[in-house]
Amino acid sequence: MSDGSRHSMYQVKEVTYGETPNNPALDYIRILNTTLGLSKDSLQSEEIRADRQIADFRLGANRVLGDINFELSYGSFDEFLEAVLLSDTWAAPATTGLTTLGATATGYDRAAGDFLADGFKVGQTVTVVGFVGSGFSGKSTITAVDALTMDTTIIGVGTHGIEAGDADEQIDASQSIAAGTTRSSYSIVRYFADIAGIDKPYYIYRGVEFNSIQLSIAANKMITGTFSVIGKSQELAQDLTALGTPTYPPASTTTPLDSFTGTLDEGGTTIAVITEISLNLVNGIEPRFVVGSKDGIRPSVARSNLTGQITAYFEDSTLVEKFVNETESSITFNLPDAAGNLQKIRIPRIKYTGGQPDVAGEGPITLSMPFQALLDTSEATNVLFERTPV
Repeated sequence: MSDGSRHSMYQVKEVTYGETPNNPALDYIRILNTTLGLSKDSLQSEEIRADRQIADFRLGANRVLGDINFELSYGSFDEFLEAVLLSDTWAAPATTGLTTLGATATGYDRAAGDFLADGFKVGQTVTVVGFVGSGFSGKSTITAVDALTMDTTIIGVGTHGIEAGDADEQIDASQSIAAGTTRSSYSIVRYFADIAGIDKPYYIYRGVEFNSIQLSIAANKMITGTFSVIGKSQELAQDLTALGTPTYPPASTTTPLDSFTGTLDEGGTTIAVITEISLNLVNGIEPRFVVGSKDGIRPSVARSNLTGQITAYFEDSTLVEKFVNETESSITFNLPDAAGNLQKIRIPRIKYTGGQPDVAGEGPITLSMPFQALLDTSEATNVLFERTPV
């Protein structure tokens, strides 16, 4: 009998769809549980017989389906975020380089150069180095920026200071990734360590693409999520010798993110009465089957569709009015871990699709606000994930 405590999962990005690279570097996948497996349609004969029996039954074409459930942690799922966003890489961070900068009561300024030309935008997280006096040295969010000035709001504890600065200051923005059009596929290996080799403890899935991600951020809980995948084929193996000589890079050790350490901004204002928020990004990947093959060809893909819902204690009608008036808004999560690494999720343009304060009893009234994310033309995406190391 196999136990879940002896199960492990690994992944490697494919160069060619449906083919595992030779001598793969198999990265460990941190999971809560998984339902990844081979799925086949049932094909039953419709022949009518006088004896009322079913004449025949077949299994249809191969497809890999399932969920990978996880606790979100900094840096642990960067590749999978690339895959589900259909993006090829994390964008290089904007930077001033070493130069003369000043710290002001509201942010930073400069006498020469151009913050906008350096790539800084409203909403980005920035860190600074080189200020030796009262200039703030933690993480902050850009609230306004032009060529020579940058206003920021501090994330967490700290205050802006004033410092003229020398020629050795630098401001760096966080790395980010946005929804795109570049598809990636993966080979995923599941290993059941308490099954003998002769009984085939290795399950190899190829052509795995990430169809959706769901995230749940609830009060007083760890942040959890689900990747739903679609793949091409499954192989059972006694060992991995057919792959050459696999290597196993060290797994990430960052701590899971929780819901009570970070902040949530709605429409640029921090809200402290949110009890839960859920996100669901779907790519609409669908299998394509062909005559003469048990394995389908590469699936089709649809639009990037991000929806979600905010649940908040009902204190006033601000959010309801946004729904009634069809007022656009935005949502930002700042999610630091115990070491100070920051994961940030920005949804720059949303419209609420509902909102009413239902009363279910004599206790606190909560307000459920479903929303639809839309293309933000300045960011050229409907969502951004950002990472800022400690």
